[in-house]
Amino acid sequence: MPSSGLGDRLLLVTAAVLFSTGGVAVKAASLTGWQMASCRSGVAAVALLAALPETRRGWNWRIVPVAACLGLFCGLAFRQARSIRASMVTHALAVTAWRLFFT
Repeated sequence: MPSSGLGDRLLLVTAAVLFSTGGVAVKAASLTGWQMASCRSGVAAVALLAALPETRRGWNWRIVPVAACLGLFCGLAFRQARSIRASMVTHALAVTAWRLFFT
């Protein structure tokens, strides 16, 4: 995919501004950790969908409830164990079960 120099520079400046102001925005917000993490995840998901055309190929709205349940269970595992490992194991088990039973 050919790229234009101006478009690349604009993307670079936009990324730099967002990266620089992200910490200030997090400190200024009066949200709890869970609320802030949810907002940041939502923004990241929208940015990926907008920026990467291959993420929109094969899009199916039936995946949304499944992804929401997986996110809930991974979050609950993290909250209960206070470790990212519990969330990773939950995700790995869910992916394994999905591939075993649905593909």
